[in-house]
Amino acid sequence: MNETIRNVEMSTLNFWNLFRTPKIHALEHATISVLNERFQRRKIAGLSTPFGFVLIGPAAIEEVRDAFDIALSRLNAGEKDLALSKNCGTNLAVTGALCALAAIIIFSGTKNAKDRFRRFDVLALSAALISRIGPKLGFAAQRRVTTTADVRGLAVDGIYQTTVLGQDAFFVRIISEEAAG
Repeated sequence: MNETIRNVEMSTLNFWNLFRTPKIHALEHATISVLNERFQRRKIAGLSTPFGFVLIGPAAIEEVRDAFDIALSRLNAGEKDLALSKNCGTNLAVTGALCALAAIIIFSGTKNAKDRFRRFDVLALSAALISRIGPKLGFAAQRRVTTTADVRGLAVDGIYQTTVLGQDAFFVRIISEEAAG
């Protein structure tokens, strides 16, 4: 992996950087959305950190830079829904957590495999229902917890290209505008 990406300065790692992650997460979603719309880059995955985000998938570094600039501008202009994604891991995490909770509740008090097998139909029905409502609840979690569309004060510090598992990857390092100036 690229040295620049690997050597994120640990001196910048502090508690307050964690509060930037929902803003950076919104920028990640918005950048992927613009890559999809403008450059027809449909197979892009992302991961946000307190320092920036990683995009994995086929693209050119110039496309990533242009998409980021457009995404930042659109979010700053008030396009809050650009911060949300139906493909976000939050949707999967919420759905998975609800399924696990349902299993715990349904199987609580069972003493053996035979008792659990008798309740399996209830679990299957619950999982089917949760698979329908989980993504909607995940979207609500994105809107209220894991993304923040107010990205004022953030700027790109650099975009670094590398590969991850043989795929093109880009680290978009985000800083506050005060640090950029």
